[in-house]
Amino acid sequence: MITIENILASIKLNLEDAESDYIDTCKSSSKKLNLKRILECKDSGFIYDKRRFSGLVYRIKNPELAMLVFNSGNIICTGAKKEEDVYRAKDILFGKFESIGIHLNWESAKVHVQNIVASAMFYSMIDLDILADCENTGYEPEIFSGLTYKLKDLKTAMLIFRSGKIVIT
Repeated sequence: MITIENILASIKLNLEDAESDYIDTCKSSSKKLNLKRILECKDSGFIYDKRRFSGLVYRIKNPELAMLVFNSGNIICTGAKKEEDVYRAKDILFGKFESIGIHLNWESAKVHVQNIVASAMFYSMIDLDILADCENTGYEPEIFSGLTYKLKDLKTAMLIFRSGKIVIT
């Protein structure tokens, strides 16, 4: 059975047509979210430590995942197990934005799935030395214990381990 471990998706906010106390116009006329001002909102739920990470972190409990919000208007969703979770998290985050006074054209903010990480278990030992002779594989056991198998047409890679564990990305 294949299990989805993580879906990483991006969302781009259109800040150019927006007016809000939380959006600043830069010298280059581009607009940026003012992360410090957003953080100052009562009960915002955002975490921000500029020394450790350049974006706001908004953790959602159901579905359990994190939304990373950058001043450019880029948002990264990480930790989702299903694609529907990404859309649900987007709605929750945008609801939070609305509640603190950030009003944007939410329909223009499209979700783009960037990466999916899945895993599977073969339940049998795998002889990586035999697989290492196959095309599109890489195996250097003194550097990394897994064999890398690349499916170039699908832009997919698999990490295959002797134990039978397989990670697909």
